[in-house]
Amino acid sequence: MLKRITLLILLLCLVGQTVGAEELTSAKAADIKKLIYATGGVAGLKPFLIRFTKLNMAEFKKRYKKENPDIPERAFEIMEKEIVTFILGKIEEPGGLFDLLVKPFHNCLNHQEILHLIAFYESPIGKKYTSILPNLTKESMQVAPVWVQSLMPQFREHLIKAFKREGLLADH
Repeated sequence: MLKRITLLILLLCLVGQTVGAEELTSAKAADIKKLIYATGGVAGLKPFLIRFTKLNMAEFKKRYKKENPDIPERAFEIMEKEIVTFILGKIEEPGGLFDLLVKPFHNCLNHQEILHLIAFYESPIGKKYTSILPNLTKESMQVAPVWVQSLMPQFREHLIKAFKREGLLADH
């Protein structure tokens, strides 16, 4: 979900939808938070942060175990659990990650656009879209590598022509 929100923000910023002149009112900030909830953003942050923590913890454990082989496995299990619990508990606190997400949305969307997005995500089709997006994303990510692989013979020919055109490969 965080990837989807980030992609939406980046896409809108890249196509020139920046709204820097609009004031960030408390109403706009509240609507941004409502939009994040409507898209499942907060719920999506939690699994992302858990995966991120587990990945970093595995690396930390590997390095730390080399230097300190006597540390019991249970210590690392407790550390990972406590890190996850602590971080997840801070997401929605004042000044937490949820509050920090308001500014990028504010920079890229005006209040009216935020209200339109909320209306979409709270509509039946918006709710359906939100519910199917994880599977849609997963399936799309499986299709892309197969497609790229299927292009390799054409790409090989394309690359040979480019090398010949640049004088890096002689005609046979």
